[in-house]
Amino acid sequence: MSGWPGLFLDVFLELLAGVIVACVFRRAVAGFVSQGQTNVTVMLARLGPYAAFLQIILGAAYRREIRGIMPHMAGAAIVTSIVLILCVQLIQQESGVQKPAIAAMAILLVQVSLGIATFILQLLDLDKTSWFTALSDAHIATGAIMLAATISLRRLVIGDPAAHRQNSRP
Repeated sequence: MSGWPGLFLDVFLELLAGVIVACVFRRAVAGFVSQGQTNVTVMLARLGPYAAFLQIILGAAYRREIRGIMPHMAGAAIVTSIVLILCVQLIQQESGVQKPAIAAMAILLVQVSLGIATFILQLLDLDKTSWFTALSDAHIATGAIMLAATISLRRLVIGDPAAHRQNSRP
């Protein structure tokens, strides 16, 4: 399936995978809400999942040849900046969120490395090899995991949005 239907299928499947992974790890962040966060930390935590999801859309658009590689690379730079700054701030501020922040940075490193490797194989005209397929599929799967990591970091910083809605009702 190519073009727009393929794009929507790609985005739906990655979003579904990201939400499933986030739900699996929900217990790891349940009950812990980081206190005393700066406005920048909260802003980055809120922005992270949206930026990661936009990046998934840009990647799917590139794979389906709807858009070129440059929007995807620009999105990668933005998501990388958001996640790295957020994680560094969390590591410096709180001892309870160091492990999730380090895990998110490790996932980000794997994601960026797989993306670079996939792009290099394309430049070398090796995009019909099994190595390319394996690296590309791993890059896509890690993108879904990165989405789940940004959702989990958001929950660590801000808390459960559903709990906020229930507590605010009269």
